[in-house]
Amino acid sequence: MLLLAPLSFLASAQDSPTVSITTDWTSDSALSNEHAYILTFGDASAHDYDVTIEHIRDSADLGPSIQTTFLENTPVLTARIVLDTDLAWNDSVSISIAINGHDGNPLPTPIIIERLFTVGSWNQPMADHEVTTTTAWSLEQNYETEEGNQSFVLFFEGNGWQQRIGEVLNSYELGNGTLTTSENTDNSTTIFDLDFESFWKNETVTSGVLTSQVIQARGTGDIILQLEEDGLVTTVNGTVVDALLNRSSIDNVVTERLRLEAFGSLLVGGEDDGARFDVDGDISLLLLETIDIDGVRVLEHTQIEATADMLLTDDGSEFNLQLDQFETLERWENGVRVDHLELTRGDGTFGFEDEEENSSMVVNGTVHTFHSRVEDGITLIDDVHVDGTLSGDVQGTFGVLQTIEETGKQRNHTLVEHDVNVIHSETWFNVTGIGGSNFFGGSGAGSYYNNSYIYQATNADWDNRTVRLVWTETGPDP
Repeated sequence: MLLLAPLSFLASAQDSPTVSITTDWTSDSALSNEHAYILTFGDASAHDYDVTIEHIRDSADLGPSIQTTFLENTPVLTARIVLDTDLAWNDSVSISIAINGHDGNPLPTPIIIERLFTVGSWNQPMADHEVTTTTAWSLEQNYETEEGNQSFVLFFEGNGWQQRIGEVLNSYELGNGTLTTSENTDNSTTIFDLDFESFWKNETVTSGVLTSQVIQARGTGDIILQLEEDGLVTTVNGTVVDALLNRSSIDNVVTERLRLEAFGSLLVGGEDDGARFDVDGDISLLLLETIDIDGVRVLEHTQIEATADMLLTDDGSEFNLQLDQFETLERWENGVRVDHLELTRGDGTFGFEDEEENSSMVVNGTVHTFHSRVEDGITLIDDVHVDGTLSGDVQGTFGVLQTIEETGKQRNHTLVEHDVNVIHSETWFNVTGIGGSNFFGGSGAGSYYNNSYIYQATNADWDNRTVRLVWTETGPDP
């Protein structure tokens, strides 16, 4: 009897009905998790049981109602209970299962199984602690808009430190990561592929709510910009030599700063009414910087320094310009442009053929100087020097010389005074042979000369800038 008593007790204990309680907080949408639990009983027999649940938040019971369903095709009796309350940080959920009967037989004493859940955040223990951590996390966003697919993928690996004192959790992480983004609009695509050699994140969570977060990352990578506008496709392929990403969220105020410095290639190509336009250039500096505060752009800086070859062809004519200097800069702060530069300097060649009443004229020219400079919206330099030859049924030479001679004040026809540049423009044709053609109005050989003074508003952003025009003209038929 002494030997059989323990065995009988063990057999009775092993035959007692049991149940395990596990969470089933699965996502039922993009924004929330379903508040549910799984009850897994010890066998497939029928069980008579009662469920008691308390959902405590801030010392108050939310009094949840329960909906129970039994899962099919399971080896043991399995029930799923769903509560009509949502979970929040630091909530406690107490579940008590009282098994009153098993396989149709009542139990002399109910078997009570209890479990208590405290809601926290992943990798953030609720008890006070101070630990070092090794983490790897990612943030992925892919969504569709009316303008196309948008994506944002951020990966991080690193080490850190975490401390909780009461309801305040501070954490610091330092490591490396990658960022891949794709942004599409109606006519443009921007792609970033960046490797961050330095990536750190500091954040404070109070009572489960993120109250402060600062992220700063620095690295290198690639950038692709593509723009389709007016029949032209502009593509920039850049190598990013310095990328800085800074994002802070403090007391629900989000500040984002992105700064990229790169070099690369510039390609422009397209056709319009049979004319072909191509640009092949090298970008020595591409500098982009933006700062947004609560979704409002407070700073935008765009700067490009490049050289390029530009070619325009149209029905037998060709214009080729080599830009030795091409610079553009715009800086906007709080919606106001505070810095602006447009600089173009180059030279080149051009040629075309003109036909009129069974005669033709071939024009070949050289662009010795093409130089313009605009600062803060004001035109400072507008220099052109072109000359060339006429051949075919017309022989001779021609030239154009243009520069800003002075800057001052000038009234228009309504007596409104404007700041103007006085542009001196000289155009000449020395025609040595006509060959029976009607070019130049049939006036014959001779020297044609136009001397103009163009009083042009200095503001380069205006559409109509001519305030006054004075000219003299000489030639066979002036």
